Amino acid sequence: MSPVVIFDFDGVLADSYEQIFKMVEEAFSAIGMKLNKSQYSDFYLTNVKLAEKKVVNNEENFLKLQKQIQDKTPQFYKLVNLFPFVDQVVNELSDENKLAIVSSTRSELVTGKLAEKNLDKKFDLILGAQSETSKRNKLISAMKELKSDPDELKKIYK
Repeated sequence: MSPVVIFDFDGVLADSYEQIFKMVEEAFSAIGMKLNKSQYSDFYLTNVKLAEKKVVNNEENFLKLQKQIQDKTPQFYKLVNLFPFVDQVVNELSDENKLAIVSSTRSELVTGKLAEKNLDKKFDLILGAQSETSKRNKLISAMKELKSDPDELKKIYK
């Protein structure tokens, strides 16, 4: 059984912080709210969607915000780049490991970015935004699908 290496995408393989901040900033502006980088950075201390919901503090506006973000994501992702070292790391690791990505970004956008560097075929599995919301559950699903022991993950990720 090959070892499994699971990556997050944004901030790990893709240098997406600035582009995603601009997108989320525009989405907040569209619902009449301002968002600064400090607030945005704090979103990553917990679950991003829950943090956005807490800041918006209104279900109707939160749903509008999510729609804005969903609609704008493909446009902003065109400007996202993979980090320069990603080619080498992925190519080296794919020789002896199964590779997976667990992300809150839509799978087709992740795959598209990887394809720009011919890295998409190096990954055995990509679980994006459409698979489920809990990263923990996505990690367990990835390990099961790649025939790795999810109990090992449960020991680490509590």
